[in-house]
Amino acid sequence: MRASALLVAVAFIALPAFADPPLPAPIAEANSGKMQCYSPNVARKTCQSMGGYKPGKNGVIDNTAVVLISPKPLVVMETVSPVKVRAGKVCGPLRAKDIDASKIMTNSKVVEGKQATAIRQKMKTALKDMLGHEVCTAYIPKDGMLLAKATLDGVEKPELDQKVIWVSRADGYKIGQ
Repeated sequence: MRASALLVAVAFIALPAFADPPLPAPIAEANSGKMQCYSPNVARKTCQSMGGYKPGKNGVIDNTAVVLISPKPLVVMETVSPVKVRAGKVCGPLRAKDIDASKIMTNSKVVEGKQATAIRQKMKTALKDMLGHEVCTAYIPKDGMLLAKATLDGVEKPELDQKVIWVSRADGYKIGQ
């Protein structure tokens, strides 16, 4: 659970969105509907988490993240969080209210009520030291992929570094291990 929770903080990732006006680097590939695939397994076409971006109100970018919480049974959490691009990095707060508003799914079915509340609470507990803090992510080319390097309130967090690739829907990637 802890590794999955960290993915939420680093990734701030989302489903694809078509942007008008265009999104800037380093997320410009989202303009063509591509998504970020974090910790990809290229052979299986799976991602630990996926993300995309679309313009929101007042210059904010909506970042939707779909994150693997458990592989068996398959449990995922989808959040929408505000981000901005500053100095070539994607930055935004890690907010408890985004987790509270998240959609929880198991085996592609939406989970509601006490079960969803319990999962959200576990995620907030796992992320308690990061909630309310700003996460910024830089994307550095490395070995034919990108390396997502995160900072928390400006402090580097190498334990949160992840490999990332951009994928389109036609590529067939999904959440999994």
